[in-house]
Amino acid sequence: MKKLKLLHIALSGSLLLGGVFTPFASTTSAASLGQEVADRAKDYIGYKITDFQSADFVSYVFSKEGVNIPDNLKELSQEGDLISNPYHLKQGDVLFFGTSRTQLLATGIYVGNGEFIIAYKPYEKVRKMNLRTDKEAQKYFLGAKRISASDSSKEGPDKNSGKPTWEATANRVIAEGMKHLGVKYKLGADYKKDGSMKFDCSSFTQYIFAKAAGFDLNRTSRAQFLLDGSKQLKREQLRKGDLVFFTTENNYKKYKSGDYKRNGHVGVVKKVHANGTIEVLHSYPQGGVVVQTMDANGKNFLSKSFLYGKRMIADNGTEARDVTMAKKGLTEMR
Repeated sequence: MKKLKLLHIALSGSLLLGGVFTPFASTTSAASLGQEVADRAKDYIGYKITDFQSADFVSYVFSKEGVNIPDNLKELSQEGDLISNPYHLKQGDVLFFGTSRTQLLATGIYVGNGEFIIAYKPYEKVRKMNLRTDKEAQKYFLGAKRISASDSSKEGPDKNSGKPTWEATANRVIAEGMKHLGVKYKLGADYKKDGSMKFDCSSFTQYIFAKAAGFDLNRTSRAQFLLDGSKQLKREQLRKGDLVFFTTENNYKKYKSGDYKRNGHVGVVKKVHANGTIEVLHSYPQGGVVVQTMDANGKNFLSKSFLYGKRMIADNGTEARDVTMAKKGLTEMR
């Protein structure tokens, strides 16, 4: 993939980085994917920004159109083809903002007529801005990338990307889960039996691993912990795609420490941040399918409720299995 570069436009051009920006010429109609991405991005204008960053938003919008791209700003900047002339911007192009190509601040989706949609946390809400008129956008605009369906990671890792195979599998699982954000919680939901596309916590993890990776997880959170995956993990060992298990208030009071029955909830790690914050994608009674965080200092609700993690994706991208642990789990369940 080509790396993002600063746009060096001659003084006679329409764009001077950190300087004056004049209106774009009208562009030709974008390809179908670009139009669909742009239209979907517009749907989120006004949404409150909580625990997601600009790259999460761009990745999520593309995933809704079946294209899985990184939700990390640096990795995202290495996807797609560089658009070196601002006159050539089309709907769906991914715009990058920052002080330099090594100091990226945010990304957004171009929707035409100089306008773009961005979920930059300081703005508090997803907003539409204009490259022609907004001085802040003009000052920090670096360039753009065009993403095509062929850039999607859903078919596996790029042989030249250097990404571990496990991460490519994890990206597919997360992208599948993100398609269902906002889907209502339903205790006991079982898509295999009733075709319901509502989820409780464990039917959600079971579904997204089956749909995206072909893994066959057990139905309940306790069975997923005891019988699925390989080694048990501490918080500091977690990586994207690991299952994370939590206790509930009732289970905490009812069962002793170390008893697997303390486990009452499961989610999947969406992202591990450098500062120790962990994003968890899960189906929860309050809000349905959501992304919430385990804070770095271990003081919020999810952090305090965390019990342990389990690795579901082996380093080679296949389903992790530990036969000895599974046999032990069967004994405990009896």
